[in-house]
Amino acid sequence: MLEANNDIDFSKFTEANDIPIEEVIIQMEKELQMSGEQHTFMADLPESLIAELAALLTKIDRGTRVQNLFYRIDINPAKANSKMPHYEGLAAFAWNRVFQKVWFRRNFKTGNK
Repeated sequence: MLEANNDIDFSKFTEANDIPIEEVIIQMEKELQMSGEQHTFMADLPESLIAELAALLTKIDRGTRVQNLFYRIDINPAKANSKMPHYEGLAAFAWNRVFQKVWFRRNFKTGNK
């Protein structure tokens, strides 16, 4: 399991890194779908997306639904930022990991060199 990379902070996302935010949103929606949840994000700014995911996590935090999502995204929720409100910290951590997945895929894709 990869740990969060301290150099990746989705809340400070800019498209200067050549990754459209839409691509990260699509990946998060796929992660949700693969874990059995359906959600289409309405926001398009990092802070708003974190808040929107935090609200969704609050709503689905029953049984194993959240654990299934974190397993799919490949994060350990115990490593989330404990200085933030609980669901906001989890959401930021999840977005960081999904952003990291998109970044790695774009930068290390076969034929990208």
